[in-house]
Amino acid sequence: MDTTQPGDGEERRLAPSMGQVGKPRENDYHAQPFSRRPAAVKSFAVFEQRIERVARQLPGMPLPQVIAHRLLFFVARNVKERQNRFLAGFGLSGSAFTALAMIFGSEGGVLNPCELSDALGASRANVSRLVEEMAEAGWVRRQPAAEDGRRVVLSLTPAGRRLLAKVLPKLWRRILSLWDVFDEQEQVQFDGLLRKLLAALEGGALEAA
Repeated sequence: MDTTQPGDGEERRLAPSMGQVGKPRENDYHAQPFSRRPAAVKSFAVFEQRIERVARQLPGMPLPQVIAHRLLFFVARNVKERQNRFLAGFGLSGSAFTALAMIFGSEGGVLNPCELSDALGASRANVSRLVEEMAEAGWVRRQPAAEDGRRVVLSLTPAGRRLLAKVLPKLWRRILSLWDVFDEQEQVQFDGLLRKLLAALEGGALEAA
């Protein structure tokens, strides 16, 4: 069925419905459920062009979803690199900053190394090295746990607290400037979409795919 409508003197071909995803017509690698996909940002265009070339050669690629999947990685890497450059100005790595914030935000302001390892998604060996570096920098202290003297817990030193108090307000301003590219409704929608995707990933619903 012809899916065209007039607009400004020209006919514009509308995107197919979501039900057509995964069933592109032969050579119709531009079939897309995402209505009028915006032009690629210059830094991402090289990836998009190559993905489209693959789609021409291998019919059946769900092109918009593959591009969106790669775009998610690309944006996440960009955001992480941007934040790491900012933190480096304070002598912090991304991992050290996150560790300090996790300790600061823990109940009672203390956290054991195993809990920190889980929070960072890092191995115990890597966390041990990180804790050693933060202790040497004077940001973290290790002390026996109140309920079990054989266990060690971590807390921030006054220097560690001062560092966070210096870094966080400046980081918040940078985060606000980033998210200001979206209006309030878009921010709420984006938050919901990310949570929906995360829930699907962690719930194991996608493992059988």
